This record gives sequence, structure tokens and C-alpha cells, in this order.
Amino acid sequence: MNAKVTNVTSMTMSEEEERKARLRQYMLTMAIRTACFLLMIVVRGPLLWVLALGAIFLPMIAVALANHVRARRQRGVESPDAGAIILRSAKETE
Repeated sequence: MNAKVTNVTSMTMSEEEERKARLRQYMLTMAIRTACFLLMIVVRGPLLWVLALGAIFLPMIAVALANHVRARRQRGVESPDAGAIILRSAKETE
């Protein structure tokens, strides 16, 4: 029996886990953007411009980061070493 076994630790995230991670990261970035907008109401001076830049550019950054998650985590699946032990039942060895 020559079955190829996949090493579980090298497998990528499931599509559902990946989608949840992207959504969580995007929501966090949008929460920071909302905070920038709200702080712009009370803050004056140079910090106002920093907050304005954050409110303007965070959507682009959020989309780029959310799309980059898949490329970063996607890698080839490795198979175990050739010396891996394969357990066989007693009937197969007879």
C-alpha cells in the first residue's frame, strides 16, 4: 500500500477561517478609521491632519491588508519524511 499522507501542520487555513480572519482584520481597521473621524471633532492642531490622513487612507490600507492575507498564508503542502512510520494491522503483516 503506497498511500501519500499529507502533513497536517503544513496545510493552509480553510476558506471559512480565512474569510473570518480577513473580516476581523478589515473590521478592526474600519473601527480605527471611525475613531479617527470622531477624534477629528475634538482635536485641533497638527494631530488633526494625522487623523484626517488616517481617515482618508485607512480604507485603501484595509483592503490591501485583507487581500494580502491569502497570499501570505498560502504555501505548498509538505508531505512527511520518507522515514515516517506507517502502522499496519496484524492481519496485513501476516
